[in-house]
Amino acid sequence: MPFRVEVEGKTAVRTLFISETLPYPPTNGRKQRVLHLLRGVARASDVTLLSFMQSEDKCESAIPLRRYCSEIHLLPREAWGNGGSAKVPKPLIWGRSLLEYLHPTVPAQLRWYDSPTARRLVNRLCSERFDLIWTERLSLMAFLPKRLDCRVIVDLDDLEHRKLGRRLRHGDWDRLLPFRGLEFLKFRRLERNLLNLPYEFVVCSEVDHKFFRESNRVLVVPNGFEQQSAYPSHCAVAPTPIFLFVGTMCYEPNVDAVRFFANAIFPLIRRHEPNARFLIVGHDPTEAVLALKSIPGITVTGTVPSVEDYLRQATVFVAPVRFGGGTRIKILEAMAYGRAVVSTTVGAEGIEVESGKHLLLADRPADFAASCLLLLNDASLRERIGEEGYSLFKKQYTWSRIERHVEDIVRSRPIVTKTLPKWEAKARCLSPSR
Repeated sequence: MPFRVEVEGKTAVRTLFISETLPYPPTNGRKQRVLHLLRGVARASDVTLLSFMQSEDKCESAIPLRRYCSEIHLLPREAWGNGGSAKVPKPLIWGRSLLEYLHPTVPAQLRWYDSPTARRLVNRLCSERFDLIWTERLSLMAFLPKRLDCRVIVDLDDLEHRKLGRRLRHGDWDRLLPFRGLEFLKFRRLERNLLNLPYEFVVCSEVDHKFFRESNRVLVVPNGFEQQSAYPSHCAVAPTPIFLFVGTMCYEPNVDAVRFFANAIFPLIRRHEPNARFLIVGHDPTEAVLALKSIPGITVTGTVPSVEDYLRQATVFVAPVRFGGGTRIKILEAMAYGRAVVSTTVGAEGIEVESGKHLLLADRPADFAASCLLLLNDASLRERIGEEGYSLFKKQYTWSRIERHVEDIVRSRPIVTKTLPKWEAKARCLSPSR
């Protein structure tokens, strides 16, 4: 059964905020985004939060969210998707997964979240009088009743088909690769048809906005970073050149990024700078990441008390990301500390940067290594790019600014659309029901 917390209401405007993950504590980029969107919505309305809990989430973690929510409903992990399948024989689980991947229209990822308990709870909450329903991702959009009398905004922080397409191009081969190809086709079809639904959508970047033909029902809300201190104008750079990567190290795009840098880029740097070091900072490193410690000059820290100390000593921050989606909060974090950044084009996607001014962009290993060496050997260029990146961060990517933007969206009048014929039929592909 879901848990519930009630506190005194705030305003006459009521919002149901549905989150795929409990946004506290904000230990990764995804939780940070959800938390600050929730705070922005709460600035303009009285919020009821429904959060699906992941395996690592704790009920007591929701207590700080009372500041922003009049009601909190938590759906435990065992109540949705395959959370209660621990006692099911593995062959049955594998068979069910195979059928889910082979479904002709519904991506398996959407079906993983389905459960009668979750569906009943979402439908009961949606039956109450809300002025706005703000929901996260396609997986939870599938739970919404087909007819709603209120405004609906769906946060598409990632476009799933683009993430999968890049994963297919750059990821390692495994047995699931053909099924990921099917998922790509299903998600591409689904996301192309989203504008047939009478909803508004939020995306992370102008790139994603263009995918929807810059529709006025698609709004751009980028990711941000919450700066903890003033601009570190006198950061002490270590005498030994340090290249730094920060991220959750069980997240596949991050695992691929550090392996790509360690195997294809770092050796080129070490030819010219034999003492150069590569620090991989982030919790839950996989075996593949831990194995990189055997390469001379590479350190894998695992969980650290604070990333700030590493950012302050880094010479160059690197983001050699080849697939994934959304906006890289790690780059914004580096900019907030005045660090010069070298990134792939995909890594910096969603941030309005100019290569050579705010950071350096490079995609091929040789070009990436050359950019790193250029910043390493030109202190004035390194400092200038760090300052320009910091100015861009302060101007556009602080969470306080983004929260005010979300508040304006909630207070604005909904985008009125003409009758959309047959939208219910087109929406059936979102339903994970068998």
